[in-house]
Amino acid sequence: PAEPAVADEPAGSDYERCMGLAVIDPARAHAEAERWAGEGGGDAARHCAATALLQLGEAERAAEILDALGRDALAPADARAALLAQAGQLWLALGRPDRAYAAATLGLAARADDPELLIDRAIAAASQGRFEEAVDDLSRVVDLRPDQAEPLVLRASAWRQTGQRALAEDDLARALALHPANPDALLERGLLRRD
Repeated sequence: PAEPAVADEPAGSDYERCMGLAVIDPARAHAEAERWAGEGGGDAARHCAATALLQLGEAERAAEILDALGRDALAPADARAALLAQAGQLWLALGRPDRAYAAATLGLAARADDPELLIDRAIAAASQGRFEEAVDDLSRVVDLRPDQAEPLVLRASAWRQTGQRALAEDDLARALALHPANPDALLERGLLRRD
């Protein structure tokens, strides 16, 4: 996941050094982040620790930290939304759509109508069999990004799951008009025809 700006850190800051180290030596970066957090490094140190944990394969611990950072009401709204988006994507990867849905919902409270958060929440809802909720979020994304095929394909999949074949076909036709060789749209069209 992309790195949110946790704070306005000057060039050559502890944050930049720690984040750079997290990529090349995550075990050392985690130790440094823990030390730095003990010395008052705050959210920047915790974000670096989460990044290092993710590099070390400890995605659940990283997601917990990112989730907690994103819930901090004192952080700027854009930073909260970005952190919660990262946490939500990790929760999805970990097979925890309930946690992903909650993170995306909080992220949307910080940054309403964020297309990526809406897509993440829709995927989390669909993973729990809540296809109507997925359609609602994806419809907002289609309104925000009418020239993109991905939300149309995702919404077509949700429509298919609810038995709305005509609506699914319409979304797929629109997606393929935008991107005729879109593999996800072609696969979804095949699934729709098979059903």
